Amino acid sequence: MPTLVAVADREVPLGRGARRHHRTHPGAIGFAALLCADEFAKAHAILGRLRTDLGRQLGRVDSRAWAPLFVLNFPVFERDEHGKLTFMHMPFVAPVEEDIALFDSDPERMRARTTTS
Repeated sequence: MPTLVAVADREVPLGRGARRHHRTHPGAIGFAALLCADEFAKAHAILGRLRTDLGRQLGRVDSRAWAPLFVLNFPVFERDEHGKLTFMHMPFVAPVEEDIALFDSDPERMRARTTTS
């Protein structure tokens, strides 16, 4: 079944104001909205290739080596700038089962569940 895939990045006025904006803000970061309607896998492949080609042509490709990092025992909570407890990463991450008992006594020691925990 055909799927519509859309990618958008950065906000700049569109329409008649766009030309004026680019004249008054030369070199400003623009707005890109890319749409592709096709089979899901094909649409993603097309947009992925377009993204990497444009990145290369516009000099936006990071030339550093790719160095992925997988964090184990990631904390669930941290203190914000006001000292209040807040989520460290995402509010819907479940804690490691054995750390649930820490919720009332020491929530900052609770670890997030990963695929390996």
